Amino acid sequence: MKIIGHRGAKGLSSENTLSSINKALHHHVDLVELDLRVTKDDQVILHHDKFLKLENGKRYLIKDYPLAKLMEIKPDLISLTSALNKISKDTRFILEVKPREDTALIAATIKKLVPSGWHEHSFIIGSKSQNSLRQLDKLLPGSKMAIIEPWFGLRAYLRAKELKSNLIVMNQRNIWYGLIKASRFAGLELYAYTLNNPRKAKLWQKWGLSGVITDFPDLYEQSK
Repeated sequence: MKIIGHRGAKGLSSENTLSSINKALHHHVDLVELDLRVTKDDQVILHHDKFLKLENGKRYLIKDYPLAKLMEIKPDLISLTSALNKISKDTRFILEVKPREDTALIAATIKKLVPSGWHEHSFIIGSKSQNSLRQLDKLLPGSKMAIIEPWFGLRAYLRAKELKSNLIVMNQRNIWYGLIKASRFAGLELYAYTLNNPRKAKLWQKWGLSGVITDFPDLYEQSK
């Protein structure tokens, strides 16, 4: 069973930052999951929400601001390229592309990383948007596509079948014994997010779960 750091290691450091990635790698994860957004000046950055939110309640819509301005507000904000230039090229990622982001720009950014030593197969490309995955599957034929499905196992299966993908990432709240067994029988890898309970993960591993996305990769090291 693979252990995947959620947004780097969200429970151990500020999510989607270089620090968070390094925390995940320190605890020997198999993959690092990150979220991608695009700024006004066409920079692919690591961030989960549409908005950059401050403690005082003020919000900045990421697509309306250049990266330099956003970094004035959140200094540890970082672009995908800058982050990858600072870590080992043996690292593997799940990159979640948010719905309605510029898939062509994201694909081009990933392809530009190849001459510096990365490979398209270093990146599993995931999304809750089937349309985004259709586009990215064509633009990045060397990368594996991951179906991210919050709710329904059957819908996840049909989405995977359309894209000829064998990887489904599902909300752990909607995973159960029958779904894990059915996925294994169908030749699919099933990853659960966000699962911070190593005991439950070990039980599900016995049933056939292939991977766990967790905020706390240190807990899984301790449970070995």
